[in-house]
Amino acid sequence: MRPVLALLLLSAPALCAQEDAQSLARAVVDQVNWARQDPKAAADVLRTWLPLFEGDRYLAFPGEPRLHTQEGSAPVKEAIRFLERQKPLPPLRWSAHLASAAAELVKDQSEKGGLGHQGSDGSTPSARMDRHARLLGESGEVVTYGQFGDPPSPRRAVLALIVDDGVRDRGHRALLFNAAFTAAGAAWGPHPLYGRMAAVDLAEQILDEPPR
Repeated sequence: MRPVLALLLLSAPALCAQEDAQSLARAVVDQVNWARQDPKAAADVLRTWLPLFEGDRYLAFPGEPRLHTQEGSAPVKEAIRFLERQKPLPPLRWSAHLASAAAELVKDQSEKGGLGHQGSDGSTPSARMDRHARLLGESGEVVTYGQFGDPPSPRRAVLALIVDDGVRDRGHRALLFNAAFTAAGAAWGPHPLYGRMAAVDLAEQILDEPPR
């Protein structure tokens, strides 16, 4: 699955080293739960984005540099329609084990660059999750890159995943609204090209932490 290069800044300034990555990661899962539990509220927020588009590709949030999108407003409108039809889902419980798996990818790409779900060691999302927990059933990972505002907005990062600009099958959106998932963990950090990144690992069932 292609990662979401969400609402990319044309230039990415250096980030403040004092960002509280752990709190931002927890907030990302909180925002996933907000969207799952109240999809119509998420649709209402996305609706406020539509007047901010300039031309076919640019999105201009007030007081911020304009952002380049791949598809313009079309996937935002599509996401609104999806959310209006989506039934509320139970919240995902926070998993420190899944957060540790997500943190592997964020640390790797923060230091070495790269995009997508494969680590520089060749690891896949499932391999990283298996290092930290025994899982049963479905699992998945979503990753997004961008500035997400200043100060950064975990809600904007999650909405970017729901919009899934540039991802043909909208696979990140589908994972976030997969009713089988019960747990999630996230990581947040800098990215050398796109400014910031967030990764969320999701699972249907966590049996236990593997033996060390």
